[in-house]
Amino acid sequence: AIATSAVHDVVATRKIHHIPHRDNQTIVGTVNINGQLKLAISIEHILKIEKSAVDFYSKMIVIKQDDVEWVILVHDIFGVRPYRLNRMENVPVTVLKSSANFLKG
Repeated sequence: AIATSAVHDVVATRKIHHIPHRDNQTIVGTVNINGQLKLAISIEHILKIEKSAVDFYSKMIVIKQDDVEWVILVHDIFGVRPYRLNRMENVPVTVLKSSANFLKG
């Protein structure tokens, strides 16, 4: 999930220009969004999840934080779901001890 306050734009997939001689798997390349080049990142690599067998992304989400914009490639967007912070529960101990902790609670 991405906070709606961080979402700057959602666009259809555009051509990704790969950056030569890079060994960083997080950065996929650059994308032209409204005449500006932005870095496209692999959310799968950041979250350390297995890359999908489907290598097609239908949308790109432009996120912005502190005047820095990134593009995330996504298969689909399921919409905006409201939730209340006071309804969040503690993370189970089995997940809490995981090496990759991306949950809050």
